[in-house]
Amino acid sequence: MIEKKSRLFLLVFSIAISTMLLVSSIGVLKVILNSYSSAYTIGHEGAEIVISSKNNMFFKEDDINFLGVKDSVGEIDYTGIMSHENEDNEMVYVTLRGKKLNQVEKNYNNKIISGNINDLEDKTCIISQRISEEHNLELGDYLKILISREEVELKIVGICGNTGAFYMDTSSKYSVIVNYTYMQEFFDVEDVYNVIFAKTSEDTINEGIDLFQSVEDNKNFDANPLYDDEALSVEYAAFFISMYAMLGFVMIMCFVIIYGAFNLVLNERLPEIGTFLSQGATKRKVKNLLYLESVCYGFLGGLFGNLAGVVVLYIINRKISPLAEYGIIEKFSIDIIYLIIGLVFAMVLSFFAAALPIRKINRLSVKDIILNNFYVPVKTGWAGFFIGIGMIAIAMVGAISNGKWTVDFSYITSVFVIVGIVLLASKLIDLITRKICGLVKERSSILFLAFNNIRTSRVLMANIILIIITLFSSISINAVSKSIIDTINSAYYNLEYNIAINNILPNTDDKSTTDSILEKIENQDFIIKESINPFYKINGHVDQVNTYTIAAYPDRFQKYMAYLQLDTGENKKVFDEFTKEKSPQLVVTEKLLDKLDKKVGDTVTIKINDIENDFKIIGAIDGKMYFSGLFAFIHYDHMKESYGLEETSTITFQVTTEDDKAKIEIDKLIYEYGATSITKTEEVASQISATETLCQSLILFSNLIIIIAVLGVVNNMLVGLFQRKRELALLSSVGMSNNTRNRMLMTESVLTVFWAIVIVVPYSFLVVKIISKFMKWIGMPVDVKLYPNSVMLTILITVIGIILATIPIFIKSRKISIIDEMRYE
Repeated sequence: MIEKKSRLFLLVFSIAISTMLLVSSIGVLKVILNSYSSAYTIGHEGAEIVISSKNNMFFKEDDINFLGVKDSVGEIDYTGIMSHENEDNEMVYVTLRGKKLNQVEKNYNNKIISGNINDLEDKTCIISQRISEEHNLELGDYLKILISREEVELKIVGICGNTGAFYMDTSSKYSVIVNYTYMQEFFDVEDVYNVIFAKTSEDTINEGIDLFQSVEDNKNFDANPLYDDEALSVEYAAFFISMYAMLGFVMIMCFVIIYGAFNLVLNERLPEIGTFLSQGATKRKVKNLLYLESVCYGFLGGLFGNLAGVVVLYIINRKISPLAEYGIIEKFSIDIIYLIIGLVFAMVLSFFAAALPIRKINRLSVKDIILNNFYVPVKTGWAGFFIGIGMIAIAMVGAISNGKWTVDFSYITSVFVIVGIVLLASKLIDLITRKICGLVKERSSILFLAFNNIRTSRVLMANIILIIITLFSSISINAVSKSIIDTINSAYYNLEYNIAINNILPNTDDKSTTDSILEKIENQDFIIKESINPFYKINGHVDQVNTYTIAAYPDRFQKYMAYLQLDTGENKKVFDEFTKEKSPQLVVTEKLLDKLDKKVGDTVTIKINDIENDFKIIGAIDGKMYFSGLFAFIHYDHMKESYGLEETSTITFQVTTEDDKAKIEIDKLIYEYGATSITKTEEVASQISATETLCQSLILFSNLIIIIAVLGVVNNMLVGLFQRKRELALLSSVGMSNNTRNRMLMTESVLTVFWAIVIVVPYSFLVVKIISKFMKWIGMPVDVKLYPNSVMLTILITVIGIILATIPIFIKSRKISIIDEMRYE
């Protein structure tokens, strides 16, 4: 009874894991987008679109045609920084949202916890309860805020619940509501806004934006979603593909496990099946009954898999919710269609995996079934052997060659490299063990029997294949995880800079914040002047492809970006030409060039903030892991002149003193501008931390694969024991003791792992080369390497697991009765 329950658990568990990964993979993108859209929509009182001017900071509402949008609300918003007496305090950004009093009353009248909205007048503000508690602020306290380097004091006259404009408040970045008239007076303007929030009047946000932008009157205005779903999709693309890759591994293992489990089911129920057939039931009816049973297993596994998938998506939703650190989780929902797909998938998978053993009933006579003789020896045909060699040959060409096709078709060679060895392994082991059997026959009867059983037993061969897949999966996943971290480490440590300045805010002065900061740092003796490198990193579109555009001085960026090796080989020629030529030209990555379906010399259109300009492609470089290898590069001056962007994204430079000491001095210089600095060491740690979640989930998954494999091996061993009961009884009848039989069974288990290791370890060098190409294809150009310690640990865990899995077989083998098994002989 316990064995049957264990087998039921194994079947349901393996099907559930596959279903869980499928549901998670197809549902994760929508969960991520919904989480962000919900947070931004609540944070802007239900708005979906933000409208701003392309040319001027302020604009009149009458200048806009609101076709495509509705429920528009104008504001004067501006971000400043908290003024601290101690300048070493954490930088805190405060966005002043200048709202008209009637809008404040409409949206917040019933949400004020203390204070009065009507007191919102000149130099007063309303803050959130969260910020009140985080910074120990009360009614009547004053906030000292630097706006364009001018300090203003705002008296707190209201504390509101954490909703609306305050929903996304954090301790280091929050909003306060001020009276619209105060913002007018501060900027010396009247009846104007610098931002308008609205809802779409069409079926979707993008349809509303397209209709708005199609109006001639709106050519000087930008309408954008509150969040960029395209950028999010690109950012998480590698994560999605990784989940599908994991799904592929588990599906193969699940297929093998279900196959083995149904072999065991048929062995146990042969007397029952024989009774049905002897009473007039046809083989077709018996098979249909078993097919129905397999679908029921799939249905049950699908239910649990759907439940597990929902839990995984809920956890992902919690992890990526913008305010998760405050215990605020965005509303979670999942389309019922995903669950239906998961359930159908589980039943189909179970049906086809069970079909192979069930069809064997056709090959058995009623006599064999009644006599419980279901043993089918392994047939290692030459067809699979030669097909496997062909697949491996293609995979080797794909691994060794450097042509573009090897990346484009890496998903095919990735399949070939695994399927090929699986097809090849059976015949290869058969050929070698034949020779070994001849050598050990006269020396060790146990070794001879163990080797011969592996050669002739379908179940033992299935165990070898299962362990091969397990080792490949686990070793590959661990190699990818460690290689990603090493690549990020190497990439950032190879950048030629010590400190980077970020978060450069615009101001209302005639001189830009960027120019003011550059002027200050150029006068510092501890900064190497030649290394100062201001550059833009702006998300936009190149011929409709969503990507980043980097704008910098080519010669400075060439020295800074040592990771891309822009100062050697063909890359140096491209950038040297780029440095000399001041016309509108750009350099793209090879990946972007391929995505654009363009060639060097062609012209493309770069669209940033709805402003379009044409640039000629003068060269292509390997973008490696920088921005996932997908970006375009233009001259610094063109970004300022063509797109009117005054403030850069980042300023990097090298220093002659210790990084930490230099950072303290830099912070003092840039504090009044609201900018922040970070050392290279800190940035490397930050980037590695950002990838830890993915890497940890991959490593956890590799361990899960080993657990599933061990359970599958236990199941297969039980199948083998049932099939070989007569053989084992015969050996006992001629004098084999229980201890000798156990040694033979243990030797078989050790040899299954031995063969898997012998095949996997050398073959893994080819596998990781193919995976490197596959990683580049999915947008993560990582040179995947084998890590000896990780490989040894994986092998050790697998060996221990398989040896432990043999213990139940010892126990079951002791219950074999010679009389029962030999009574028909």
